[in-house]
Amino acid sequence: AGLLGATPAHANPTTKERIEGPTGLEGLKFAGGDISSGVAGVITFKVFPNGSWNIAADAGNGNIAGRWYRWRCLLEFNYPPGTQNVVGTVSFTTGREWVPGWGKRRSITASGNFFGIASGFNQLVDHGTAECDIVIG
Repeated sequence: AGLLGATPAHANPTTKERIEGPTGLEGLKFAGGDISSGVAGVITFKVFPNGSWNIAADAGNGNIAGRWYRWRCLLEFNYPPGTQNVVGTVSFTTGREWVPGWGKRRSITASGNFFGIASGFNQLVDHGTAECDIVIG
């Protein structure tokens, strides 16, 4: 995960809901979808107060030729935690995956840990947003 300066104009907003994760740990789930260059999919991006995060997504390719794709989610919240009127954007991405043409689908996952989630989780619950987009190439 790395800090970014601005949210791309093509990123798509997600819905946000509280969830119960593994071992009863409360978390947040952001869900959404995107389409780019004839490749469309849905994504679930989860974050937890211990700093862990995970992405589960897929993509279907309506093109004749195959395409490389990956997913990127931008998590926005006050960063560093405790600051006011300073919105930080942190980028989380999957690796690249090949999806063949002719309507084929492929799924992809990614996970990790980012200290900023743990220290700013309460701010995420109250004010955090995520925008996720599918990136072709």
